[in-house]
Amino acid sequence: MLKASEYMVKELNCESISIFQKKWGGFCDDKELIFVIAPSYRCGTTLIQRLLNSTRKIVIFGEDVIFINSVSEIMMALMQRCIQSQKTGREVVEHFLNESTDFWSNDLLPDPALLLYAGFNWLKNLVEVYGMASKNMQCERWGMKLPLRNFKNINFYHDMFPKSKLVFIYRDLFEVAKSAKARKFISTPREFVNLANAWKENCLAGWNFYSERIYHLPYAEIKDNPKKVISDLESFCSVEGIDTSVLDRKINTWPGDEKDGKSSTGYIEPEELSEMEVKILYEYGKIAIKKMEKERLPKGFCC
Repeated sequence: MLKASEYMVKELNCESISIFQKKWGGFCDDKELIFVIAPSYRCGTTLIQRLLNSTRKIVIFGEDVIFINSVSEIMMALMQRCIQSQKTGREVVEHFLNESTDFWSNDLLPDPALLLYAGFNWLKNLVEVYGMASKNMQCERWGMKLPLRNFKNINFYHDMFPKSKLVFIYRDLFEVAKSAKARKFISTPREFVNLANAWKENCLAGWNFYSERIYHLPYAEIKDNPKKVISDLESFCSVEGIDTSVLDRKINTWPGDEKDGKSSTGYIEPEELSEMEVKILYEYGKIAIKKMEKERLPKGFCC
């Protein structure tokens, strides 16, 4: 029988994650995953995915929101519960065993350490499924691309997989919104507010995230200096053979009717913003907008 005390740590941090890794066999240690992330949708993650996939040595899978967002959030919640609820959970179980019903029973749950153990096994199985899928596609390595819901989610994977790498691509908010509007992602004032807030918070978090395993890539740099970006991307991701002709073919949507935000060619032109939409974006995103305009932001990666 597993005992909670064997898995407890004092606080939730990188050290605690390392401890948990060792407890469950270090299955994460050798996974050289590539996460292509962005502060919001329409920032260029699909383009980076297509470039890396053109090597046929690595497969960057599509947007698995369950893996990137939900799994990490569940795992962090389980860790937090394990840290906070060991004592109260034990006391509630003792009340139950003493055949008492006169107690607040919201914490009547299985041993939180065992739930965390189950969570790690779940994560391990998911990683193995993706690994098998990449081998079936004759690729040596794999990764995933996704616009972020919360930068904390990718912090989890950065710490959990010590050989993983993050390509953080960010783009001007107004260009993001034009593309999103054309795709019918946003139309109401509230949707523009939500976009600006998410973009702002995740940009600030991404720019302040320093690691030798993160590549900060401004979207504009791809157009301004494509040869350098391709070279840097190959070097950072340890792959060769990116097909530069990928840059000549624009793809940003599914085939279909433009009224649904799709296109018969796979590309839909950005849609101009109204004065009100521009005002909303600036009002709610201005902290990051000003930082992008006036300051030298992280660009590239550490050798």
